[in-house]
Amino acid sequence: MPDAPPGLEPIAAVGQRRTNTANPFPGRPPQAEDERWEWNTDAAAAEAKRRFDLAAKGRGEQLGHREQSAVLYKSGDGVAVGALGTGAIGTGSAPYNFTGIATKDVIGIIHNHPGGTLIPSAADWNAVYDRLGADITAAGGDGSRLLMYIIGATYPPEGPKPTWVIFVYDHRNRTETVHGPEVNPAGQPC
Repeated sequence: MPDAPPGLEPIAAVGQRRTNTANPFPGRPPQAEDERWEWNTDAAAAEAKRRFDLAAKGRGEQLGHREQSAVLYKSGDGVAVGALGTGAIGTGSAPYNFTGIATKDVIGIIHNHPGGTLIPSAADWNAVYDRLGADITAAGGDGSRLLMYIIGATYPPEGPKPTWVIFVYDHRNRTETVHGPEVNPAGQPC
């Protein structure tokens, strides 16, 4: 591999993410084991969004009509998507369904924000993320690696119809003012 031009630092891509929509998503899975789990969890989040889209379509709705949620968990050597939780229209919440999932195996959660917000709410962080991370650790898992995915609406310049995009958050980018990295909606496990 050629050396980087002087003055530029190497960029490490973790997961199937991009921080700038002008850049393509990474095309090659990471080789390090400690990065592959994030790549595979991002792929599971993309699968969960596909399921959210299908469920909404089956109800004659769009993602903006009601909140949906899912748990992402270790299953064998991969990451699986748990059963969908679906909220009532106008409630702004959907319960996570942990049926059949060992707490120690949970590695991610995903939900959409019907209002389109791109960032986690204080309740997402405090009542869900922090509490779940502590429960995972207490059950023998690694709660510090928990990932939270938010599906929010972005509006392209060419029209008023939103595009629903997946963003990822964890302790490394905990903020309520800037959205996290965008996750590839076509992501596949490695």
